[in-house]
Amino acid sequence: MSLKQENLERAAADPQDLAAVLVDIVNKTRQDRRALSLLGKTTKLGEEHGELCEAVLVACGEIVKPNKVTSTMEEAADVIMVALDICASVYHSLEDEQLIEELTKMIKHKTVKWERLMDIDGDRQ
Repeated sequence: MSLKQENLERAAADPQDLAAVLVDIVNKTRQDRRALSLLGKTTKLGEEHGELCEAVLVACGEIVKPNKVTSTMEEAADVIMVALDICASVYHSLEDEQLIEELTKMIKHKTVKWERLMDIDGDRQ
């Protein structure tokens, strides 16, 4: 069984296994024959960010879009997927699993900083 197939089966068996889902996304984006350039992907990220902002504004009641149902969760997922696609392009020499491993390390590292800035434990004066 291929590593890709193992990841797909693991993700299907346990939807909580985010790493397997992310590896699958990277694998699929790298196989896309219609792939955008890095500049195109970055522009796409801006577009998706705008759609996320609009979904948040609708959810907060700041704007009304009567003919458009927007899901903040769906738009956030789009932003994450395009950002992941950009990382896969920039770090093209990394294997899919290695890319996700490195990204996970970076997210953990950034989480520590984020927690300090948010004053999670109430230590900041």
